[in-house]
Amino acid sequence: MLTGRDRLLAALFALQLLAATAFGLVLVNGLGEETSTVVTAQDPLAVGAEAVPSASAAGAVTSGSAGTAGTAGTAGTTSTT
Repeated sequence: MLTGRDRLLAALFALQLLAATAFGLVLVNGLGEETSTVVTAQDPLAVGAEAVPSASAAGAVTSGSAGTAGTAGTAGTTSTT
């Protein structure tokens, strides 16, 4: 004979199998539906295209001294104008 605990575990397992079957049928049934995804891309040369940051650092160069290198045990100095 099965104890009450074993019967409860068997019932929960059966319920789990039933739920998995129901969810599986819903998912497999949804595979037959024909859906399409629309992908839109903006033309980079189109009028009104926003500015994109440049990969080069040429625009970020400012004038200033190169600074001095530190020696062993001392820090170097840098000054910008």
